[in-house]
This record gives sequence, structure tokens and C-alpha cells, in this order.
Amino acid sequence: MVFFDFLADGLHIKKDNTGRTWLGVLIIVPTLICALYFERAFIVAMEISGGFGDSILNGIIPVMMAWIGRYKMGLSTPDTLCLRGGKPALLMIGLFFLCALVLAVLLQTGNLSAIHQLF
Repeated sequence: MVFFDFLADGLHIKKDNTGRTWLGVLIIVPTLICALYFERAFIVAMEISGGFGDSILNGIIPVMMAWIGRYKMGLSTPDTLCLRGGKPALLMIGLFFLCALVLAVLLQTGNLSAIHQLF
């Protein structure tokens, strides 16, 4: 939906039925063409976005936000909902996603073989 809204705002397309149809076409057709004619590039892009994107966006950035919010800015109060465990829990989660990021880098650079390539 974010890309949908981005295109609607950037191209000044109304979000009525006709506008949604054109936005859908603008999103689906280029993706489909790239997937059909440049399948290896599409697969590599999906692998990279999955490994790097997931590790950074869903792991490292939220841990850094929680750490800075709690311990640098003092935004955590006893009545707010927080992950229990404090600094050790944040460090363990951050370390897990950092290891996932390192694995993604090693796999993409060829310094480590994927498990399915070993057999």
C-alpha cells in the first residue's frame, strides 16, 4: 500500500475506481515484465531485499530505536508497554539480526554456500 499511495500522490492520481485500476497497472506491469524477461535479476533482487532488508528494517532499526528511546532519551516509563528483559534482551535480539545480516552478506559475496547447494 505504501508504493500505491506514493504513486497516487506523486502522479496526482485520485484514489477512485479508475485511479486504483491505473495505479494497479502501473505497479503490476513493470514488475511482471522484469520478472518474465530478467528472471535472474528479479530473483537476486528478492534475495537481497529479503536478507538485508529484513535484517535491517525488522531487526536492527527497531532495536536501535528502542535502545535510544529508552536509554538515551528516557522515554520509557513504568506504565508504557515494553519488551521485558531490558538491555540484555535488546542486545540478544540485535545480535541475532546482526548475525542474520552477516550471513546474508557472506551468502551474497560467495564466501559461504547455502545449505541446499552443499548436497
